[in-house]
Amino acid sequence: MRIRSSVSTHQPGLPHRYLAEKSINFISCDTLSDSMVDTIKDLAISETLPYRMVEVIDGGVEYSAHTFVNARKIRTFVVTAVRGASGDIVITPTSRPLFEIFYQFTRRFVEALNDKRRDSMLAYPYAKDRRAFADHLSLTFCVRDEIRRNGDSIRKVTAVNCTNEPHSSLTLLCSTPAVSYNLAQAYTEIYPSSA
Repeated sequence: MRIRSSVSTHQPGLPHRYLAEKSINFISCDTLSDSMVDTIKDLAISETLPYRMVEVIDGGVEYSAHTFVNARKIRTFVVTAVRGASGDIVITPTSRPLFEIFYQFTRRFVEALNDKRRDSMLAYPYAKDRRAFADHLSLTFCVRDEIRRNGDSIRKVTAVNCTNEPHSSLTLLCSTPAVSYNLAQAYTEIYPSSA
């Protein structure tokens, strides 16, 4: 496992969310010493000189959870994954235990977004109305099996990305006539935990 730190600087004339990465440093967690941790803590991190620490995960299977949220509630939910060397995208059945894990994580994430939204001071008229929150979310998870030092095998699920743009797997599944109906059914199926 590696941690990537990138120094980002603000470009004049652009909002702070548009940052240009100045440099990227890879730090191995295996070689991360106490002095290096202290050095990272002493970095002059500010709004004008932000740092981004990213855990780079090697291996595992990537899953994508897609949901439409309206009026604070998950209205649709589907999980997709890439299978095989050919890169075929498949819909994960609701009966799989991982589906429940992804759903519960997404539900808690949406609740946290709603709480943050309620507490924030947004500058448009519907900001105080929690029912106004409506968006599509795609969350990417990495699932990998690890052997602990004591010999126990565990399955580790890590959320690695979140975006409000539809994932490419949805686009590919929609463009495949034989699968598009199954995607629509899976995406709009009322999942028992959401009722």
